[in-house]
Amino acid sequence: MIPPTLTPAHETNSDNNTGGKTETKKPIQFPVIKIVKRGDNLLTLCSEIYGATHSQIINLVKEHNPEINDPDIIITGHKIIFPEYPPKNKN
Repeated sequence: MIPPTLTPAHETNSDNNTGGKTETKKPIQFPVIKIVKRGDNLLTLCSEIYGATHSQIINLVKEHNPEINDPDIIITGHKIIFPEYPPKNKN
């Protein structure tokens, strides 16, 4: 099964408070590196970066961050790498 293509949360279009004009934010540059702050969790961070939190995304982030054994437990001060999704072919 081919994973759906996601639009990162930073590439959203919005017409809120723009008088009906469409506002496009800058595309996100991958990889994104975040330093975990108190109260952060992996699902929320993935949602902020990718706009979704399904298992393929969580597994991809865990693959690039082998120190994460449990997505519910991330350590304050650690750096987490968020790679591009879907990954580009390495061919």
